[in-house]
Parts: sequence; structure tokens; C-alpha cells
Amino acid sequence: MISFLEKEIENIPVINEDKRYWFIRTYGGETFENYYDNKYVGLGINNVPVNLIKDARVIVKSPASFTEEDNAYEILEDTKGNDVMENRSAFIRLWEHINQNTSYHFGEATKAAVQLVNFENNIKIGDTVIIPSKNSSQIAIGTIESDVFSVRTPATFYFKNETHQYPIRRRRVKWERLIDKKDLQGDFRGITSRQGLTNIDYFKDIIDGTSKGLYIRNAHAYLTLKINQDQEINAFVLNRFLSGLTYFYQEFCKESGREIDENLTIKIRLQSKGKMGIIGTIVVGVAGISGMLHLGNRPDVRMEMGTYHSINASDSYMDFYNQFINHSPERIQKAEEFNTSMQQLKAMNYLDSLPATEHDSSDETEIVGE
Repeated sequence: MISFLEKEIENIPVINEDKRYWFIRTYGGETFENYYDNKYVGLGINNVPVNLIKDARVIVKSPASFTEEDNAYEILEDTKGNDVMENRSAFIRLWEHINQNTSYHFGEATKAAVQLVNFENNIKIGDTVIIPSKNSSQIAIGTIESDVFSVRTPATFYFKNETHQYPIRRRRVKWERLIDKKDLQGDFRGITSRQGLTNIDYFKDIIDGTSKGLYIRNAHAYLTLKINQDQEINAFVLNRFLSGLTYFYQEFCKESGREIDENLTIKIRLQSKGKMGIIGTIVVGVAGISGMLHLGNRPDVRMEMGTYHSINASDSYMDFYNQFINHSPERIQKAEEFNTSMQQLKAMNYLDSLPATEHDSSDETEIVGE
């Protein structure tokens, strides 16, 4: 019976530990439409020769740590502990060109140089990228699909009463999710930067939990839930819900022949509405819980006496859970309690809680031609 769930696990995204995460600004949202509609990202600063960027290999964690007074020479002599510079002379040539030929000077020229080199050399195919719309009312999450390529005649847009070119150097992106600000996880709102390009690896769990909901990383399963209840949360209801989570996690482990595992971590940030993250070492246990939450929130499904019913035709997904729950009277009772607590808390998989978000095109960005 558990073979059905094992097969479903094959569809769960597996996150590579080498994946990196990047935040790219959009000139106050002015380039958001163009990036999203044309499936790419870029930085701008188009008047920097490509060979200078390619030659300047640099590995930097936090260009935001540089101050206005820092220049390339000082940065290269004092690498701030976490920063590693390679090919110093090439980086200095890049910095000098930016310092002399753009509006970025000294420390700002260093930051610009680091961002250009990161975009050219350190972002990889498969990395995740996030861009914000105007006022950050929406964010788009996507996956890098190409190396850097160039366009010959980029369009122009207006920003702060000036005409700018869209970036010449670009990377193609497969946009996977567009999310309204009000639906973001709380910690996600802390992802912000004044830099054109920022590495945000430290937000990876939040980003993947938001974009994928259920995923596997480093042999652990991660599941993000959302509690949609508006009122204060009743402690006894929450206790029954958590009890159901741990009970069925172990029952799915048992059903699949795994040794009973108590290595299940839950991260909770709740007042009324809020999020809950579940991390388990046995994937089948977390995947099984995810399926129960999904079934419990399908509008065409109801539960009676421990059995799911649907107005639709036969559903192999539902049939599996009915067989699993009706295996014993204890599971039937626990399923009814879990389902009731789920409904009381309005608990669901995070992705199930998101409305269908449409791209809200804006006429504020004037595109002259591409």
C-alpha cells in the first residue's frame, strides 16, 4: 500500500546543496515588468567592458559591508575576514574603470564591481533569483536557466526622471512563483538590500518553503504549513493538531518499514495567522502528513468516520489515504481528531493557501524598443 506514497515522493523537488540564492533589485520596480515578461534578469551599468568583468574573479559574501570610504586598493589589502579576492590587478582595473566612468565612486565603485563580477562569474545555472515589483507589492521567484548573454539594442526606461537602458548583460530565468506581499512568510519580508545584487543564501529555507512548500534537502524533508485562523489560537486545539502531526509521522514511518523515528523538528511563528515549518529525517513521514493536509483542504472532499469522500470519480490519492487510515480503529480516531483540529486552525500546506496570483502589468514603465 505504501508504494503509492513512495511513488509520489519521486515528484518532490530535491534541492542541491550547492544551489545559491540571489536578490536582484529592479530600479524601484521600474524594470520588474520587463524582467518578468521577458524571462530574464540583469544589473545594468552597461558602459563597463565585458572583458574587465570576466577577468576580475572575485568571491565576496557581503559587498554591503564596504563603506563609502573604501576603495579597491584598501579592500584588496584588508579582505574583511570573510571576503576572498583573486586576481587583484584585474579587479583593480575593473574598479578604476567604474570609478572614473560611472556615477559610482570609491566604496560604491567597489560594490558595483563586486556585483558585476558576481553576476558574470558566480551566479550559476540552477541558482534561485528573487526580484521585487514596485513598492515590493509582489515578488517573483525563479531559477537561472542560462549563462550570461548580451543583447545589442536594449530598450530604455525612465527612473528618477532620467532615461536608462535595460541591462545588456542578462541571464534567462524560469519564473516559478509570483507572490503578493501579504502572502509572504513573515521572515521573508526581511529579504531586502540597497545593492543591485545581493547573495541571500541565509534565507534559503524561507525561499524554498515559499516557492516549493514541500522539498528535500540533504536527506531531510521540509514542509511549510500556514495557519489561517483569524482568532487567537486555542492551546488545546493546537496541541491536538501537533499530536496528530507526530502520530501520523510515526505511522507513515511504520507503514513504510522504517524504524520509528522521533527526529521531527517543528518551527512555529504564530500569533493568529502564521507559518509552521516541519523538518523530518524520514521523507515518507513528512510526505504522508503533507497529503493529509492537502486532502483535508480540498473543497470536493469531506471526512466521515475516518474516511475521505469526494463528489468526484475515483481518486487514487484519496483511496490510498482511506486504506491507510482504516487500517486500525486507533488511526480512524486519530484521523478524525487531526482533521477536526486542522479545520479549526484552518491549517494547510503553504502553497494551498496561496491565491492564484496574476501578473499585474503596469503602464508606468515606458519601453522605447528592444
